Amino acid sequence: MKRFVTRRDFLAMSAKGVGAVVVSYGLMGCHSDDDETISGQFLQGVASGDPAADAVILWTRVTPDKPGDITVSWEVATDSDFTDVVTNGQTVTNDSRDYTVKIDAVGLVAG
Repeated sequence: MKRFVTRRDFLAMSAKGVGAVVVSYGLMGCHSDDDETISGQFLQGVASGDPAADAVILWTRVTPDKPGDITVSWEVATDSDFTDVVTNGQTVTNDSRDYTVKIDAVGLVAG
């Protein structure tokens, strides 16, 4: 029997440090549109909050290897292998935002 993780389960696991792993897989890639690639790491983990019936706010911070704009691609999936991606997107962060990333993951299924 396949069990799906509900948003309530996800938030409970996030509070215990389990759900952050699932989200951070989707936050592992960042790059720059410049000729020189700027890479970064996610050393602070991922936090979530302000849950709604069909959305949740996710945020993290990129630790860049050098200053500049970084495009972060993100995904939210129902499984840890990310075979069932339910929402995704891209956002740009830089030193003016202290390399923080805050997204509103919408289009989620209630419950």
